Amino acid sequence: MNIFFNKPKTQEQLNEELIGAAQYGETEKAKELILKGADVNTKDNAGQTALHEASWKGYTEIAKLFITHGADINAKTSGGRTAEDVARRFGNKNLAELLKCASERQKALKETEEQLAHQKRIHDALRRNDPLTMAEGEFLDMLESEIIDKK
Repeated sequence: MNIFFNKPKTQEQLNEELIGAAQYGETEKAKELILKGADVNTKDNAGQTALHEASWKGYTEIAKLFITHGADINAKTSGGRTAEDVARRFGNKNLAELLKCASERQKALKETEEQLAHQKRIHDALRRNDPLTMAEGEFLDMLESEIIDKK
């Protein structure tokens, strides 16, 4: 008995197809690949991500898809260019502005996450009654207050 079936794709195949979908603006195909596990931050041989490819061609919708699925907006090619740099270089000004705003938002979210993680460490130390960590946490809080007061 000869049964034909689609063999599951490897991670590398999914990632290559995702970059290909980005090159041609195939948003629906990209969605399917992401759902199957394609990595939105994978890079090709030139160090370009799918977001770089979309930025080069000015494909805003697929770029939004990558951003909402966790694309690193600040990833750089082997030549040191971000997706925003690529979009500007190829005259895709609206997409470049979108990427600039998304980058600023991503940075702000990362800072907030870091602050929350810091507060959690202090909270956990207080719950454990760990005097050394508590003292460190209180010292760090004091430093933060001084820095904020100087602003």
